Amino acid sequence: MKKILIPISFNEESVNSIIKASALFEQVELTLLHCYPVRGYNREYDFGDQDYEEGLRNMLREFYLKHRVDSKLKIKLILRPGNVSEIISSISQLFDLIVISRKELKVKDGLWYSDKVFYIASMAKCPVLLLPSRSDKFSFKNCNVIWHIKRKEIESDVLNNDLPKININPSSVIVKSLEQSRFKSSFWKAIISYSKNHDERLLRIIKESQISEKIDLILLISHSKGAFQEFMKSEIIQLINQVNIPLLIFQAGSKK
Repeated sequence: MKKILIPISFNEESVNSIIKASALFEQVELTLLHCYPVRGYNREYDFGDQDYEEGLRNMLREFYLKHRVDSKLKIKLILRPGNVSEIISSISQLFDLIVISRKELKVKDGLWYSDKVFYIASMAKCPVLLLPSRSDKFSFKNCNVIWHIKRKEIESDVLNNDLPKININPSSVIVKSLEQSRFKSSFWKAIISYSKNHDERLLRIIKESQISEKIDLILLISHSKGAFQEFMKSEIIQLINQVNIPLLIFQAGSKK
């Protein structure tokens, strides 16, 4: 049984996370987390005379029942007052995976994740799966082409230790580097080249080559938290996000 934590904001991204998380493993336990402001005047909903947390719990239960994909799926609900990033960081060691879907924020004419997501991805004590908001199904067992964007040598040891825990064979992963100069992949060559010279013609190659190469998942390792958050905001990761490739993030030195 794999324990998956899903932050819930009652939006389309939350629906996407529930649907995709349900199909990641053969047996899963989903924990839906909703965080709300400590102070009453900042709260978004009005439940009248009903206790606020009880009202949210009922709302969360109804939200899940509306969007569940398996009536037999084991589900838990957690309500917490406070900052969602800090709360996720404090309880993440209890889970095997955190699943977050991308919100369609328009940044530099593209789709992007918020700074809050970058913080969670770098501070969590378990792997974090960042999913694009799209309708097609996703599961680890159906990932045929998996890349690892390697930045430090220690990352190979992290993946050799952690990938089997989520049923991915480390030997099946293809390693890519930000510094490489010889390429077998047109997609990766176009991304690296564009980050250096910003030739607009490469953007078409990036989109077309991703379709033909069918990269299912990209692995990243978080080291220094601040540096990793800046890397997540880099042009290279932004380009990957524009072609809807899921990112799976592990933390070096994680207690899991």
